Amino acid sequence: MNEKIARKMMKADAWRCLMGNWFGTFLLRIVEFLIGIGIMSFFPFRLPQPGELQSAAQDPAEIIALFMPRTFTPRTVALIAIVVLLAVLIFSPLNVGVRRFFLKVANGEKAKLRDAFSPFCSIKTVFSSIGLDITVKLILLLWSVPLVIIPSVLAGIAGITGIVPVMYLSLLLVIFCALLWVFVTFRYTFAYFIFAEDYSKGTIKSLREFFRLTKKRKTECIKLRATYFIYDLICMYVPVFGFVYFAVSNTVFAKYISHFRGQSSFDCEWSDRAV
Repeated sequence: MNEKIARKMMKADAWRCLMGNWFGTFLLRIVEFLIGIGIMSFFPFRLPQPGELQSAAQDPAEIIALFMPRTFTPRTVALIAIVVLLAVLIFSPLNVGVRRFFLKVANGEKAKLRDAFSPFCSIKTVFSSIGLDITVKLILLLWSVPLVIIPSVLAGIAGITGIVPVMYLSLLLVIFCALLWVFVTFRYTFAYFIFAEDYSKGTIKSLREFFRLTKKRKTECIKLRATYFIYDLICMYVPVFGFVYFAVSNTVFAKYISHFRGQSSFDCEWSDRAV
């Protein structure tokens, strides 16, 4: 099947699969948000003075910096450590559970909120989820060295020269490399879906299966990620759209697992419409 047609068919089929699952997806998003707020409530935020807020009103980065702690006392360090620990213990398994939720949606089933929290039913699954999440993030960090960190350092050196054309070229290089990093590392998203299919696989077996399935599909994964790039830009300016993007994209990505195995199946009416 033509790759472009297959991609359109999966996107169209994703909308069909989401019918009857929109409320559950919305509820899942709300719960994730509330958990995030609960964890961040432990962070030792600093309350800035009114005058400081007025002076930084034009720079969002400065506004955020005003709320960061200025001194790192033992209490501040302990609270930050608690936030990091809670984030890892909760969001690593939840990240896998959300993938299981969308695997059910992609299979045409009625997904339930408890599916997203299914990794917490087993201590072994919780630690396997954490192991997978840390491993994937370390791989992404390694990819960032040649594609993000080194170009940024070179751009900084170019900025010192003060030569305007060189500065602009270095900035374009950083943007290009950052986008390349996004596209290249996107395929690691599927590692979570593969583990979510069967928790008994564990971290190592899931990663092995992931590399086997995506080894010859790197270009296809980059193309798939590129098709959603415009939605990323829309989400930056229309946050409400982010919910729809979250639901549809994850359902499509879940369908790609079957596609990788050559087991894709589509609703005929929607498939014809997509073509």
